[in-house]
Amino acid sequence: MAGTGNSAVAGPGSAASVAPGRRTAVAVTVVTITRTRPALLARALASAQAQSPPGGFEHLVVADDCDDTHALLRGRELPGNVRWLLAGRGPGEVSGPGRSSRLRNMAVRVSESPWIAFLDDDNEWEPDHLASLLACARRTGHRAVHSQLRMFHPDGTPYLEPLDPWTADEDAARAEYARMRARGVVAPGTCVRRDRLDPLGTPDPVVSVDTGEWLLARELLLRLPFRDDFDAADEAARTGEDDKLAADLRRAREPVSCTGLPTLRYYLGGYSNNFTSAFDPTFSWRA
Repeated sequence: MAGTGNSAVAGPGSAASVAPGRRTAVAVTVVTITRTRPALLARALASAQAQSPPGGFEHLVVADDCDDTHALLRGRELPGNVRWLLAGRGPGEVSGPGRSSRLRNMAVRVSESPWIAFLDDDNEWEPDHLASLLACARRTGHRAVHSQLRMFHPDGTPYLEPLDPWTADEDAARAEYARMRARGVVAPGTCVRRDRLDPLGTPDPVVSVDTGEWLLARELLLRLPFRDDFDAADEAARTGEDDKLAADLRRAREPVSCTGLPTLRYYLGGYSNNFTSAFDPTFSWRA
């Protein structure tokens, strides 16, 4: 199947004819949504190939209406467990968390693995990421498990500033960092972020799990898909699709466990923490 995925999809709700040929059953489908960043995508592809989870995995790359990405996927010899599809855009479709949610949900529907993980095109995983998540899921019996992360600037240097990177105002960012420090999520002198999802009823809860930290049962994602409704309040609060997923899991009282291992290498510079330049000329938080 290397490099053979070649479908063009009018929109994320359309049927997808993915790579032809017989597919081998695997434990995990890794989903990467990508647009206009082929060099970063190449890094993410290499990071995924370093994984060796029991039961194997496939890597499903969804190219979001991008000719450069399409050319990269079409023109290089890809590993046999990589398949891809090109998702076209209809009138009015633009970049943003709503679009990302719809593409993630489409990828879940066309996958067949019992477990789904998400690797954004600008991030990487440590080699034991998937294996440690599967071990956690099998040990606990939970359908939702996650890792923790190390945070980096786009140039690869550790993020050590005492500021919450998702808050634009410096005083507010300092206050949120202090709150997260008091809750044991961050600490001075380290780029490790101890993300977690506190259950309902927890005083001053931490509700912070990045999409790239999750391993989720496909059956769970079919029942609780990513929400694609975003408004002005979400834009002001920088609420993304991973935030809404976390809220839905808490509301449903879904049992969640954590490996305690910072196996996601999270790079700043995406739309949720970029306050200085346009992330994408088509971007809209609310569309």
